[in-house]
Amino acid sequence: MDWKLKRWLARWGPMMLFVGTMGIAFWLHGPMSGPGMVLGFAEGEEVAVSSMETARVLAIHAEPGQKVKAGEILVELDPASLEAEIAIAEAEEVQLDAEIDAGRAGAERTHQKDTDARQIAVEELALSLERERATQEGARAELSALRKERRRLKDLVAAKLATSDDLAGIDVRYRTLQREAQERPRAIKLLEEQLATARKRVETHESGGVDVAILPLKQERRVVQKRLDRLRAERQALGLRSPTDGRVVALHHRAGEVVAGGQPIVSVISHMSGRVVACLSEENALTVTENDRAFLRVRGAVGEEMGGRVAALGPLVDEVPVRCRTNPVQPSWGRNVVIVLDNPADVVPGQAFTVRLRRGPPPRRSARRSLHKSPRRVNPCPCRCPTRSARRVDLNPRGSCGQPS
Repeated sequence: MDWKLKRWLARWGPMMLFVGTMGIAFWLHGPMSGPGMVLGFAEGEEVAVSSMETARVLAIHAEPGQKVKAGEILVELDPASLEAEIAIAEAEEVQLDAEIDAGRAGAERTHQKDTDARQIAVEELALSLERERATQEGARAELSALRKERRRLKDLVAAKLATSDDLAGIDVRYRTLQREAQERPRAIKLLEEQLATARKRVETHESGGVDVAILPLKQERRVVQKRLDRLRAERQALGLRSPTDGRVVALHHRAGEVVAGGQPIVSVISHMSGRVVACLSEENALTVTENDRAFLRVRGAVGEEMGGRVAALGPLVDEVPVRCRTNPVQPSWGRNVVIVLDNPADVVPGQAFTVRLRRGPPPRRSARRSLHKSPRRVNPCPCRCPTRSARRVDLNPRGSCGQPS
């Protein structure tokens, strides 16, 4: 190598290396070139795995940084208290089953006795009805015979072949039978109504009598069954599962500790991010609108860009995070922009992106009349002033007055 070149490199080489290094650092960490280039970070969705009720942590099957899948059991809670309640509920269920069986047997016996008594009453009423009908038939036959005998005795008394005493005895018996013949139909009708009612009671008694007797026990057993199902579901839920695919961020409790309901035990962050938060500088805070297109590339990497759109804008200009500052020790202000990716990507939450924003089509403006009218040009025109006024004051020394054109 020429000695002149060596001398030149020894003199200017360190300076060139310093300038190149500073340029690369400025390119990597400095502000983006142009208002359409900003810095963004993948937003992670952190989910807390917690218990619904106070319980003791039995085991934790996760460590910080571990990759987990949705549905994977991360925490097991102690089921001792639930197991005791389930055992009590199962014992109550068995006891109620025995009471239902005993109640059904007793109800069936009582029902059978009542059915037999009602059936006997029906048979007795039917027998009484048959007796009344037979008595009525006998009374009718006897009344017919007495009618003939009474007519014969009347003829003998008229022929003076028999005495009036013989006819009087026949008349008494005839009147008695005649009155009984008039009363029998009403008695028979009453017995028929009583028999129909008794048979209806037997039919009603035979349908559902046992079920009505044990209905309260069945309702109580149904309540115990519902409570048992709830306890079993709670026991099944003691295995806390990961709600999403991602990585474990932190363990807030350890095995053996008691946690209250709703208190986080494990935190999981999803690695499938669909949102990126970009930082706009204060100068470019009003250059982006919603639904603008966004093209993202992992900072410092070469590859295809990911598409997205601006979903929301920060409500105000505020101090930006340290990562978005040109100088970390110097505060700066800007506006956050939330970008929703067209396709969620498998990225690390907090990963930096170079975001290129492109304005969408400008909104159409409706033609409106301007509220501020342009001043009209006033052309002078000759006018005449009243004679009296002209004598008093020179109202128009130029001899003209204003008239709009």
